[in-house]
Order: sequence, then structure tokens, then C-alpha cells
Amino acid sequence: VEEARAGLLRRCLWNGSLARRRQAVASLASLHDASVVPELLKMLGDEDASVATCARDALRRIAGSDVGGESPARWRRWYELERAWRGTGFAALQDALRAGEPGPAVRSLRDAKGHPLFRRELETLLVPFISHREPAVAAAVCSTLGELDCRGAIDALEKFVAASRRGRVLGEARKALARLSDSTG
Repeated sequence: VEEARAGLLRRCLWNGSLARRRQAVASLASLHDASVVPELLKMLGDEDASVATCARDALRRIAGSDVGGESPARWRRWYELERAWRGTGFAALQDALRAGEPGPAVRSLRDAKGHPLFRRELETLLVPFISHREPAVAAAVCSTLGELDCRGAIDALEKFVAASRRGRVLGEARKALARLSDSTG
């Protein structure tokens, strides 16, 4: 469903009224989908300033901060760095979680929090580790899911909270749920 919606919105980016184009940009940002970033980067140079501003706002929302400011070149550089992290940092996180050593796993999770562009992929990777055998890792996983606004993890977190008695991990799972519930309205 999300993919079909994104495809429809992409078609609206370059066609239709300015209001329709601006709405398409805002709607794409709400999907938090890394695949829309190249189109948004192109739109930074749109001949209509209001569309370019909407594209910048969408990138800010997806990035979780104003890393590029008013500069299209800085936004492109941010995207290049994010893609590079996806190739190396994501793999390091996978390896650290599978190895199960708390120190490297927690450090990799802390690093992942700085890369919200890939929140969907991170969510898919992290959900199975909510109940990791190492409490420090499981707690960091829950915290990361909450901080990255991984709303798709709500069901798994709720199930964990209902079934768990694991002190610190349970507390982090509850905090993540509270944060995610606040973000869904």
C-alpha cells in the first residue's frame, strides 16, 4: 500500500497545480521513505520557490534535523553520507547484534540513531532483537526504535511489554511505546 501511495505521489510531484505539488511533497515526507530523497533533492531547484521550500521542509522531516539548511549541495552531501553509512554502518550493526556482545551492539545502535533516513530498514532489522538475550542490547534496541520513530514496531513492543518481566528492558520498551504513541497522535 505504501509503495503504491508513494508511486502516485511521485507522479504528482512534477504535474498539476502548485498546491497539489506541495501537498505531494509533504505527503512523501510523511512516509519517511529513503527512496523519495532523490526526487526531493531535485525539487530543491524547482522554479517555484514554494515547492523548493516544501522539498527542504520534507528533507528536514526525513533527516530529523536541518542538516542541509538552505544549501542543495549540503543536502546532496548529507544524502551521499547516509548512503555510505547504509553500506557500512548498517552491516556493522547487523554483525554486532548477531554477535550479541553488549558493548559493540550498543555502540552500533547509538550510531544508528543518527541515521533516521533508514528507519524502515532499521525497524525491520531491530524488531526481532527486542527480546535479545543480553538486557543491555535489548534495552538499546527498544530505545533506538522509539527515538527513530519506528511506528511499525508498536505491536512487537506491546507484545514484549505484555509478556516480559525483564526490568530495565521492560522500562525501555515502555518508554519507546510512549514515545511512539505520542508521535502517532
